Amino acid sequence: MATVPLGFRLLPGVSNNSTRDTRYKIFILVFTFFVYTSYHCSRKPISIVKNELHKNCTVLGINDTSCDWKPFDHANFKELLGSLDYAYLFAYAIGMFLSGHIAERMNLRYFLTAGMISSGVMTIAFGLGYFWGIHSFAYYIVVQILCGLVQASGWPSVVATVGNWWGKGKRGLIMGVWNCHTSVGNILGSVIAGVFVSTAWGWSFIIPGLIITFMGVLVFFFHVPKPSDVGCSDPDQNGQAAPMTDETHQECHPQYESVVSRFRLS
Repeated sequence: MATVPLGFRLLPGVSNNSTRDTRYKIFILVFTFFVYTSYHCSRKPISIVKNELHKNCTVLGINDTSCDWKPFDHANFKELLGSLDYAYLFAYAIGMFLSGHIAERMNLRYFLTAGMISSGVMTIAFGLGYFWGIHSFAYYIVVQILCGLVQASGWPSVVATVGNWWGKGKRGLIMGVWNCHTSVGNILGSVIAGVFVSTAWGWSFIIPGLIITFMGVLVFFFHVPKPSDVGCSDPDQNGQAAPMTDETHQECHPQYESVVSRFRLS
């Protein structure tokens, strides 16, 4: 049985099992919403910064390509920028295939934490290319490939967690509302990237990278992949908490009784 995350132990609890189950289910739903929002936030900057890597210099009164960021200042800039997308998407597809297998064989909390922090590091690395004055196309391609691989850690992990906590009942409603993280993350990433893109586009990557890294740390302290990990009831096929028998209660709750009792309301 998995160890209860340190941060999760600090959450307020109640003595009533059904109420505790509901509160924890809502917490996990909201928490994973913001987790995957940070994934989308960190993916968006590249689409905003592309126009800054190769600008229309004549608009600025410049007759050459000195306003562009090398190596995207040549006539083949479209192929180079497109290659960044291809590299990411191809690596993401491979990573998604691998992530599904790996996630089934290890603790989702550790897997998701590693994936998010790695995603943050790769996103920050792309932005540091601006401050370090890196003009090697190979550098940006490698960063995009590695970023695609580690970004694939998110979807299998959060979907599995939501499924474990909510079951199949009302799955359409829950997933429909929860999937708003895609739009929220894209909007947030666009706004952040837009603030810095014309002044120092490196920050357009570094800020979202720091956000997903911070969320990765929170995952380590608060993420619980399964209800049984904290002594809660697993949902049945209708999405309701399955009744807990005396045998199951004796099996699950002794390890958490000391934790739960600390938060019982008087």
